[in-house]
This record gives sequence, C-alpha cells and structure tokens, in this order.
Amino acid sequence: MSISDWEQRFRTPVSFLPEWSPFAPGHAVYTSNESGSWQVHALDVERDTRRQVTNDPVGLTDAVPTLDGEGVLWFEDTTGDESGSWLVQPFHGGETRPFLEGVPHGWSEGLGQSPGVVVAGIADREGFAVHVSTNGGPARELLRSSEWIGLGSVEDGGFLRGALSADGALLCLEHAEHGDLVHPALRVVDPLTGDTVGELLDEGMSLASKCWSPVAGDARLAFRHELDGDERPGVWNLATGERTNLAIDLEGAVSVADWWPDGSALLLVNLFEGRSRLFRYELESASLARIDVPGYRVLRWEKDGPVFRDPAKWPARSVATTGTHDTEPLLDWWDALADDERRAFLALPELAALAEGRVSPLDAMLELVMASGSELALFPLSDLLGTRERINVPGTVEASNWTWRMPRTIAELAADEPTSARLRSLAARSGRVVR
Repeated sequence: MSISDWEQRFRTPVSFLPEWSPFAPGHAVYTSNESGSWQVHALDVERDTRRQVTNDPVGLTDAVPTLDGEGVLWFEDTTGDESGSWLVQPFHGGETRPFLEGVPHGWSEGLGQSPGVVVAGIADREGFAVHVSTNGGPARELLRSSEWIGLGSVEDGGFLRGALSADGALLCLEHAEHGDLVHPALRVVDPLTGDTVGELLDEGMSLASKCWSPVAGDARLAFRHELDGDERPGVWNLATGERTNLAIDLEGAVSVADWWPDGSALLLVNLFEGRSRLFRYELESASLARIDVPGYRVLRWEKDGPVFRDPAKWPARSVATTGTHDTEPLLDWWDALADDERRAFLALPELAALAEGRVSPLDAMLELVMASGSELALFPLSDLLGTRERINVPGTVEASNWTWRMPRTIAELAADEPTSARLRSLAARSGRVVR
C-alpha cells in the first residue's frame, strides 16, 4: 500500500542523541524509532557502522554503553509499567544477559559506572535501594530507605556523570530523607561501605548533582542550587567539605553541562528568554567567557523591552525564523498586535514600505527575516503560504493539537508557479540564496 507524501513526512524516524562513555567515545549508543518502535542502536564511530541491538515488543528508550565501550546496556521493561532490569549485549553483537547479578526487578533510579565499580538505584514496593558491584562481581545492597533515593544526575538521564566520581571512590545520591520530595538534598557516600562522606541540604530548595570532575582523584562535584532565586551552579569539594556557590552575573537560569577535561573550567548553560547560551567558567580566575554557537532568532521574540531588535544586526552565527510549532501563524500574530507594539515593530527601518501601506504585511515580514544577518533562515510552511492553521497551543489539550497537515501535496506546491515566483523574488531581493 502506497503512503501519501504528507504521511511519509510525519512517519520520519526520530533518533535521540547518542550516549557514550568518557573512556570509549568511539562507541556510542542511541535509541530510535526507525524500525517502527523505539529500540536500542549501536554506533561505531571509527568504523562508521551502526546496528539495531534490540527488537523489544514494548519499546526501549533508556540505554547507554558500558564503561569500556565493549557492551550495550539497556533497561528492559517487559510489561510497560516501567519496572524491569538492566541487560547487556556485546557492542558488535552476541548473547544478551543480565548486567548485574543480584539486583532485583524494580523501577530504575539510575545506573552509575566507574573503573571497578557499578552502582544501580532500584525502587520496589518496599522502598528505595542502591546496589553496588565491584570488579564485575555480583551486586549487593549498599543501602535502603523508605524515602526516595536516586543516583546523582538521574533526572538528566543517559550516561550519569553525577553519580560515581571519576575514580569510583565517591558516590553522590539525591534523596528526600529529610521529608521533602519536591526539594531533594545531596549525600555523598563511600560506594564500598555506604558510609556518609558529606551532606548538602538547602531547606525548602532543590539541589541536584550534575557531574564530577573528570580527573581521577579529584573530589570536586558540580551541582545545581536555588539559593539565588534562579538556578545557579556550585562546586562541592568533598576532600575539604567546602561548598562554593559560583557568582554568575547572568539573567535567567544557569546550570552545569560538563567539566573541561583537565578540570580547570566548567561548561555552563544559561537559559534566558527562551534561548540557551553556553559559557566557559574558569574556576581559578572566576572568569566567564561566552562560547559562540548558533542561536535561534524568532522575529516576534527579538526585543529589548518594548524595542524590536533590527534583524539586519542579528549575528551571522544564528538561525532566523518567523515562528515555531508552538506559536500562532505569522499573520495571526500581526493582526493581534497591540497599537504600541505595532508602532514599535514598524519602527524597524526595513519596514518603512509596510508602515506606508505599500506592501503586504506577510511579504514584508518574510523579506525582513530573509534579509536578516543570520546565515540560515528557516520558515514554517504556513507562514510562507500565508495560511492561519496552528500546529500546537502549549498547555492545552485540544483535538487540533499536532494534527496539522500540509494544505497541498509537494507536487502541487512545486507546480504552483505564482507562489514559487513570489518566494523566489523575496529571496532574491533580500540577497538570500534559494537552495
């Protein structure tokens, strides 16, 4: 049976970003629905080969490589209730077997790996437990609680870097044993004995482990706190017990993405006004430097207070657009502008002809974005065609959400010479290359 063009587009496979071990970056693991359901795949970067590892009837999304990169790990949920166990298969194929002998069936609270040490957080109907395996031996229960306990950075998923330290000497746990599940605290323990090494608790506020220094023997843990209102990063040195809340002079939330390989700096992510920015924070000098990576420039959101930023001055290393899947179509936004916001928008020098009524609002706004300083411009099809159908209304459960379909087939659009000529003309006038 043939599938129509529009349906083929919406059946396009989706793959999650790959996960890899810091000890074996050439062997990555990712999940994808390219087979029709979510399954685990292995990617050999050096050989430029990949293979589907699983064919699970329920589907799988939680998978990582083993520490040495020689195995593929996944959490198998056999019934769909999200409980299960960790399985492993050789990276290039072979027998599938349980990864940790002695760990009971349950709900995963994270898996951590370091040289000679593997820890697994498991919840069952009797509570929450952490199990540890050393040197490939059977796992044993390290500790148990009736209150929630998860491995550090479990909410981030993937290859956890906030659980075991680089040398496996320390294990960070996030927990609610103080009675506040909404605002977890941090505890660092010896993964061999379970003895507590350090505790962090911010009453009424959350703490989250992010990542240990990648240097073996370095007992510094990067974490996230809320003491300054917005999320902010901190460094906890377990060797000295010293906690340092980093003073970051940025608006919006700031969190830690990773360490520099030598442990000298942190990679920070700043989320402000719907845009993420990356920074390098030098720990010794406390200096902050922005990392130049492409950003997304959405016309209606590019403002400093009430003043619209001139698209001609948008940075070249950015992607310009008129809207997203969560915004109303461009023409609906234009029609709904309040008088003061419309005047501010029309104050942009490139919109003089629109302000004088000499061009249509749609083409003026499209040309404005096409002529922006951004190296790349992308447009929702509804904005290019001037239609008013919306894809999604965030925060609502509507029958129309995510049901939008192209109003015409690709063949019909290609045969529409007036529309093609109009868009080519806009691109040519703006200096934008038509690809």
